[in-house]
Amino acid sequence: MLALLFISANEARAQPSYTCTILPAPAGDVAPFDYYGNGINDSGMVAGGDNSQFAAVVWVGSAPTVLGYEVAYAINNAGQATGQGLIPGDGGSPAMVWSWNGASFDATQLSADGSNASGDGINSSGSVAGSIFEGNIYAACVWSYNGSTYTFHELGGGQANGINDSGNAVGWNSSYEPTEWVWNGSSYSSTVSLPTLHGNEAYPYSINSSGQIVGYSQAATSNAHAVVWNLVGGNYAATDLGTLGGSISEAYSINDSGVIVGTSTLNDDGPTPPTGAFVYEDGTMYDLNVCTSVPGGWKLNTAYSISSLGLIAGVATDNSGDIEAFMLVPSVSPTPTPTPTPTPSPTPTPSPTRAPTPTPRPTPSPAPSPTPGVTPTPTPTRAPTPTPRPSPTPIPSPTPSATPTPTPTRAPTPTPRPTPTPRPTP
Repeated sequence: MLALLFISANEARAQPSYTCTILPAPAGDVAPFDYYGNGINDSGMVAGGDNSQFAAVVWVGSAPTVLGYEVAYAINNAGQATGQGLIPGDGGSPAMVWSWNGASFDATQLSADGSNASGDGINSSGSVAGSIFEGNIYAACVWSYNGSTYTFHELGGGQANGINDSGNAVGWNSSYEPTEWVWNGSSYSSTVSLPTLHGNEAYPYSINSSGQIVGYSQAATSNAHAVVWNLVGGNYAATDLGTLGGSISEAYSINDSGVIVGTSTLNDDGPTPPTGAFVYEDGTMYDLNVCTSVPGGWKLNTAYSISSLGLIAGVATDNSGDIEAFMLVPSVSPTPTPTPTPTPSPTPTPSPTRAPTPTPRPTPSPAPSPTPGVTPTPTPTRAPTPTPRPSPTPIPSPTPSATPTPTPTRAPTPTPRPTPTPRPTP
């Protein structure tokens, strides 16, 4: 019995496995490459861009589609990507949404010409969380979407990075305090201050449908540690996720199953320790370089996004210094459902029929009516147990990559997503 329990426990903690694809650069581009995968959806569409040339890209079926200048940060299952655009001249860098129409992407500008804004997260209905530069500060904001019209909501100084299907957004305020902005169906009427691991600053990046939030917080060592915030008794509690062996880790995305991805240092060697992309599930942090067969010469540095089906996007580097987006697809083999043998129906036992009383012939009196025979009560036939139909395994799609930050920083100031600032005219 103890041996069986030991085997079951090990199987429950089996290391996850993935198939890895290094996503190609657009045709005509030449090395050195600098592409990031920032967001991904269940169809395998990956949103990202070229950080050196400010080109927003979405990979559809692993093929790159260039959306224009700047970068895409997130994408939902409807194929709506959001990020930051660039209007040549003095048009600024407005927040954008690019919507897949089945053959190409239609662009929608969320903020006005001349604005400096960014869409950083998008939910399934198309509402976008991000930031906009107003006066001399960045303000967190949301563009809520009702299927035809976007409505702008300013949330105060700071930056909003993630938004869930309830409309709740997460990020930080102007004091870098971790914050959730709560949607009441028509406006953001309240905020929730999230606890930190140590000190006052922390940086949430993603929130799922259950209200779980991930990001990173300063730990007691003064280094950043990946953290998940869970609701406990109506209040949020912060849990340190640890590292892959070094002193620093940062989490960027959580899906509705509670699986988390991010980056971590592997040790503390030298001034810039090596990093590895991680996935965190069932209480364990795994190095994604160990969970997949990475193409020769490549290393997965940071995972920025995970879809509902577990597809992962991020950034990888090779020995030559090229930076490319990657996509991981879970290698899940469905366990076949055994077909139960139907229970045979019992044969009904017939009830004996009572013989009629014979009528005496010699007596001329009327013959008595025969007593009718008792009709046998049939035994109901038990229906065979139906064979359960196995759930089909969904085909994963490439996912957009999250905002680039190949190496997590020790400083508490957030670095993963570049601050939306006006870009030079290309």
